[in-house]
Amino acid sequence: VDAYYDQYHLQDFQIYSSYGFDENDVKAIADLDYVDRCFASRMVDVYSRDDNDNVSVTRVEELTRNMNQFELIEGRLPQKDDELVIVANNMSMDVYHIGSHLELFLDDGDIYDSLTTADYTIVGIAKTPVYMAKALGTSNLKNLELDIIVYVNSDNFLSDYYTTVYVTIDDADRLDNFSRDYAALRDVRKDDLQTFANRQQDMLKDRLLGEYREKIEEGEKVFPHVFGTDAAGRDYFIRIVYGTR
Repeated sequence: VDAYYDQYHLQDFQIYSSYGFDENDVKAIADLDYVDRCFASRMVDVYSRDDNDNVSVTRVEELTRNMNQFELIEGRLPQKDDELVIVANNMSMDVYHIGSHLELFLDDGDIYDSLTTADYTIVGIAKTPVYMAKALGTSNLKNLELDIIVYVNSDNFLSDYYTTVYVTIDDADRLDNFSRDYAALRDVRKDDLQTFANRQQDMLKDRLLGEYREKIEEGEKVFPHVFGTDAAGRDYFIRIVYGTR
């Protein structure tokens, strides 16, 4: 299992922020003396409606990646912006197939604030060590459990800010990820990353407040949001999530 994780360059940590990370933040993380590799990406949690009007909580991630990679087990990669790859799990294998359609939407909010395209055709099915468990995790939509994971072309994302930075740390690849030594190293570095990431996010929030202060004072809704939750009930925070490799 450890070799399988290494083969697909699985993260040691995922740093998630709904404020977002800019290029300066990513460089600052990469320059930390204990970081081996880091990769910034964008994702958004939405609802999807399939051909039978079933609604699922769906995480949309960027297709292109050099960490947390996936294996295509059926079909092909997207060639157009209205095509996607779905991650195989118990639910997706029973319900979704090559050629199935998904309409992405938000209950309160405009999907086109986040993505250029809302209607997709499934052209590929993938598996990944990131989503091996039956439970896929918790979404940012009112903390609902995720039902499906999909990958779309990077050009579909509208935000200039990354939502996620995946990190591997020095010396982790020498250790079995089920060992006590790995757990001890991971715990130390999580605290280090949390402190650093909080500081970076305070800096980014201050920059955003400066850029959007006049619009906020006039009562205009702006993106990216910098306070509380948005209209879809998505929390705004930063968190460090353990990875496994």
